Amino acid sequence: MSWSIGFTINGIELSNYKWNYTHNCNNMMREANFDWIYNLDGLKVKDTLPQFEMMLANLKSDPEKFRAMNPANGWGDYNSLVELWETEIIPAAKYVVDKLPEVTWWEFS
Repeated sequence: MSWSIGFTINGIELSNYKWNYTHNCNNMMREANFDWIYNLDGLKVKDTLPQFEMMLANLKSDPEKFRAMNPANGWGDYNSLVELWETEIIPAAKYVVDKLPEVTWWEFS
């Protein structure tokens, strides 16, 4: 199972196929102090961005702790989770907030 997120702009849901990730790493995100997966839909991107940045900082602050949480089945891992947030989701969210401050998230899990 996996989650997917994207932006909603004027009622139109925009998606990025890369923003789909396994639930196997949700515990890492929770441990990094952000449990968002079932509460993101409809929230303004600008309101959640600081929480995502904090989650990423927490993940990066103790890589060994979080690598120890890698799922045994190999579906998802610490490195790919950090890369997704660091290189895809957070930069896109910053860009969108700068251009369209009222944009919201959609979420499917």
